[in-house]
Amino acid sequence: MPELTHDTFLNGRLKIRQLRSGYRFSVDSVIVANLARIKPGERILDIGAGCGIISLILACRYPDITLFGVEIQSDLTDIATRNVSENNLGHRITIICQDIRTLTPDLTAGCVDAVICNPPPF
Repeated sequence: MPELTHDTFLNGRLKIRQLRSGYRFSVDSVIVANLARIKPGERILDIGAGCGIISLILACRYPDITLFGVEIQSDLTDIATRNVSENNLGHRITIICQDIRTLTPDLTAGCVDAVICNPPPF
């Protein structure tokens, strides 16, 4: 596995591992998560989850939602899965290594209420 950093976020409420070099989450992910208007009990799909940061932030902000993070890159999926586990959120966040074009409702145990995505900069 590539070299990772280990940081805390949200005043220590989250522990985040991410690649030391290459793609790292930025303030954009924080803004996207904070702009989301989520209702209690909703099921959220996070497309292009990366290290899982948006799902992790939303799980902290909304304690009764369920999240599915979809990431096509297996190394980032592994990191996101580790972050979910290390933050004890495995009962609420599921990370899926999948191309979004082939995602089907059975992978999220049914339909979701909202989709969130932080588009990559080009």
